[in-house]
Amino acid sequence: MDSISGGSGDDRIEGDDGNDLVHGQRGSNVLLEGDGADWVYGNSGDDMLQGDRGNDDLFGSSGDDMLAGFDLITASPDLGEVDHLTGGKGSDRFVLDTTGNRHYGYNELTPMTGLMPLHSHPLLISLMNSPLCSAAGQYP
Repeated sequence: MDSISGGSGDDRIEGDDGNDLVHGQRGSNVLLEGDGADWVYGNSGDDMLQGDRGNDDLFGSSGDDMLAGFDLITASPDLGEVDHLTGGKGSDRFVLDTTGNRHYGYNELTPMTGLMPLHSHPLLISLMNSPLCSAAGQYP
């Protein structure tokens, strides 16, 4: 497993294939991971965290973060993978791709599992390749 840490400023870290442990540290970071089971921590700042194929765990922490468990450029999901996306303080955006069976059953919508209470944080969910493009609102 590779272990990569950013510095105190804004960093762009691109992991390669294989399992990576990445800490963005302070600043607004762009953390892009390759194939593998990756653990990615944005920490403070407005961060962009992106996994790829494999079961990824993404943790935004404080700031207004964007988290995606798949490659946003190629939108190439991996059927059967399970990604865990955790926002933290701030207004976070979670990008979910329904074609990759991330949080839904194949060809049918099923309930998400493992959701934690959202305690008055705004939630924005974008669904790619789905009739519902986005939803936003305050949740108690």
